[in-house]
Amino acid sequence: VKDLSLAFDTDLIIGSQVSRDVKTRQWNQPQVTDAQETSNFEQTCDGIISLWIPKKDKPIGTSLIEKKGVDGQAVSVTENLMLIQTLKQKKGKAPVLRAVDFLPEANEIETYDPQRKSK
Repeated sequence: VKDLSLAFDTDLIIGSQVSRDVKTRQWNQPQVTDAQETSNFEQTCDGIISLWIPKKDKPIGTSLIEKKGVDGQAVSVTENLMLIQTLKQKKGKAPVLRAVDFLPEANEIETYDPQRKSK
């Protein structure tokens, strides 16, 4: 896959299903080791990100004190919360966790606002 990317001078994005073990942990953000059948991802990829929509695993209003959001403050589970974690970045800082509001009905990602209501 990396050869294909280099041959056509383009970026490739590959999705991976994670193992069920993610659901058994207190912190459900997928990590590189959770990806199924991807033993060489970490060696091959220049960057890896992880997406987690906490409302699928935690009740709305739950404080996620295990990790800090973009401003260093703990975030709470909201209807729109999505956590994006840079797990690997060849020419940058990692790991980095960002809390954002994901609005699938508008296909938008916006700054995290714990007071935001769904559109």
